[in-house]
Amino acid sequence: MKNKAYSYHRVSTEIQASSGDGMQRQRDNALKFLKNYPDYILHDEINDAGVSAYKGHNLLADAGLGKFIAAVESGKIEHDSLLILENADRLSRQGIRKGQTIIQLLFDYKINIGLVKFNLILRHDDENDISGAMLVAAALYLGRLESEQKSKRIKEVFDIQRRSAAKGGKKLALAKRPWLTLSDDRMSFLVNSDKVAIVKRIFDMKISGLGIMKIVDAFNTEGVSTIGFAKSNWNTTLVTNTIKSRTVLGEYHPRTVQVIDGKEKRVLTGEPIKDYYPRIIPDDVFIKANATFKSTVVGRTGTYQHLFRGFMKCACCGYSLSYKNSGKSKYTGVKYPDRLYCNGEKSRSTDCKIGHIHYKPIEDIVLGVLKFLDFKQIFTPSDNTNQISLLNAQKIECEHAISNYTVAIGTVKGNALPLLLQKLGDCQSDLTEVNAKISDLMHSTVNIDKTILDLDLSIDSNRRQLNQYISKFVDYVSSDGWEMSIKFRHQPHALTTEYHRKKGLPESDLKELAGCYQNFFNTTKEEFNAMDNLEGVITEDCTDWEQHVEMED
Repeated sequence: MKNKAYSYHRVSTEIQASSGDGMQRQRDNALKFLKNYPDYILHDEINDAGVSAYKGHNLLADAGLGKFIAAVESGKIEHDSLLILENADRLSRQGIRKGQTIIQLLFDYKINIGLVKFNLILRHDDENDISGAMLVAAALYLGRLESEQKSKRIKEVFDIQRRSAAKGGKKLALAKRPWLTLSDDRMSFLVNSDKVAIVKRIFDMKISGLGIMKIVDAFNTEGVSTIGFAKSNWNTTLVTNTIKSRTVLGEYHPRTVQVIDGKEKRVLTGEPIKDYYPRIIPDDVFIKANATFKSTVVGRTGTYQHLFRGFMKCACCGYSLSYKNSGKSKYTGVKYPDRLYCNGEKSRSTDCKIGHIHYKPIEDIVLGVLKFLDFKQIFTPSDNTNQISLLNAQKIECEHAISNYTVAIGTVKGNALPLLLQKLGDCQSDLTEVNAKISDLMHSTVNIDKTILDLDLSIDSNRRQLNQYISKFVDYVSSDGWEMSIKFRHQPHALTTEYHRKKGLPESDLKELAGCYQNFFNTTKEEFNAMDNLEGVITEDCTDWEQHVEMED
């Protein structure tokens, strides 16, 4: 009986997707590849048209590859099936480490990988395939390098186009608004009267006294077509942004992408360009509509109540959790419990139905766990600036050498190939070691001062200080109201526990939970299970991995 093969095709841009050439080329080459391996038969195709592997979008739950991996993990894909790729960079362009992590995951589930470019199958049970490993590493490295260079060139082109547009040149296609269409010569925008009517109605409804949620519900009930990039229903973000955006006044303020705290963010750059778009809303209407929003006091006054602001998220949908002071009963004067609400549910952006979550138990659990953890074992404080600089220089040398050897491998023939592969392998090992050292040193630069946990948290400035301190080494805190997790930066596992939604956990349980995590924070699940069988290594109450320590995918 033949094993099943799955052919994966991906192109990065909508233009490539619409032409269909790249996708068809990958399909045709996959079929030719299968002719060389008659033990496999094509069972299905996986397509990601216009999906970026540079940003990892093909791994999301609604992407083709993301769905395939989910099927693999759930056991729906049979062992010894074959995933066919044009090259390893179709799978990922996020670099060697992340690409190899995906490949290893597939190998762990006994999925083989076919590389069309090299007419080669990487088999999950081959533990020492050096030539295959080197080819994959080289493809992942070059794919990342190419994407970085393209990204840089595209940014430079956009900068030129923005400067030209500011001087009356051709309009930017990416600057187009939902109610406008770019003219064929790209010198002007054409107005879509139907969508402009919707925008004007939004402003009129807001000025008349309707709140954002009322407008959203009215539009969704009437079945009004959405504007912008919303794929389904209206939500609060779309309506709010429409009212607050000065593009309705004809202004265009260029933005550029910057990496801030490890995340890509679009930030304003330069001065706004007047009369870039056709004006569709008068100044007085824009001012009246925006004046209906409740004003906020800059800097916030009173107690800094949400201690995990900026890194607390819903465990159900991944959106942030916002804090609400519930106030007191007007009849008894008793203080209601403060609560957290999912912003995804609140804005109608997701189907999340988590409702409210009691805040105080989560704060008590996080602070209790931090109190009992030995930070020095997890985070070693030191100033490693000079060492990191030296290692970065070594990293650049390794990357140049890898690039040179990779080019040579593609052209050389005969007996020199094994030697070049060995050299490439040595350089790759050196690069992996250097990257690991850099990561360890950056990880160890956290300034640890547990006395900050003893601050008086009834004082606003102390809560702000503690928030900033915790955010340096905690990646996120998540909860669904019954179970919560604390994910520490640079650690492979999240500390996860069930808790009483109103009472939290007693101090004895917090101490035991912290001790359990402390013992196993740097182990794999297999290592944990092996240790579980050793008498006296762990306590009886810490034998449930899923309750206390959760592997991060």
